[in-house]
Amino acid sequence: MVNIARWIWLPYKLIKPVMPAGFADRFILHDSSFYPALKEEVGDEHIPVSLGGKNTEIKCIPAIKKSEDEYWKPKDNVLLDSLESIHVHARKKKHIRVDVNEVGKKISWYFRTDGDVYFGIFFVEGSGETIEEAKKEKKEEIDTEEMEMVYPYWKLTAKLVHERDELVCEKTGRYYLVFGNEHSWLTKRGVDLIVNVEKGDSKMRIHADNSQTVATIEFKPFRFQHRVKTFDENPVFTKNLMPRGDIQGWNRKGLRILH
Repeated sequence: MVNIARWIWLPYKLIKPVMPAGFADRFILHDSSFYPALKEEVGDEHIPVSLGGKNTEIKCIPAIKKSEDEYWKPKDNVLLDSLESIHVHARKKKHIRVDVNEVGKKISWYFRTDGDVYFGIFFVEGSGETIEEAKKEKKEEIDTEEMEMVYPYWKLTAKLVHERDELVCEKTGRYYLVFGNEHSWLTKRGVDLIVNVEKGDSKMRIHADNSQTVATIEFKPFRFQHRVKTFDENPVFTKNLMPRGDIQGWNRKGLRILH
């Protein structure tokens, strides 16, 4: 971060010792005299011209404040009325489990949040437990580090613009739609969602308690189209990616994004 106000240094030094391990290593703060340190860190060929560097490809676009009348607004009130609410407590995760017994089934989801959360999908082989066993598992934390990530686990905010997408299952087994609030120390997050599983004429809705009913609400993804292979292979994305940037690769901790 560059061009920060000098007064920020004092509160930053006070809260830095109580930050989670490694959190302070994710960013560096610079005041208005940032250029010499930034040049030494990344080189002037990677610094945009607007900040004194030589890179003409990187553009610094100022933020534009829009009025509330210009905000995106959902149009499908029937879909919104059918959303199911869950809460993710601070420092915790919550998941919805989907057992897939047939290759080619499609998991689709739509959700909105009241703040920023992590979201991703993880996979393990095996399925076939009863609903009662699934409910028992629901109360326990799952270890995503031991699972295969099949949909990138990243932080997003779906408060103003809601999230919806789909994943075509290329393997049979158990898929976990995971919502994470590990970054929050005190505040819980609310998520309103709907999850469907379908193939052909068979369409089922998966509820937060892992029960299933016939799906009566349909929706299509509007963010980006993609196809995900196994974790050991490179994920394959189409050319029209999401506006967040081009995805170069990922690991179990998340994505590496090139802007």
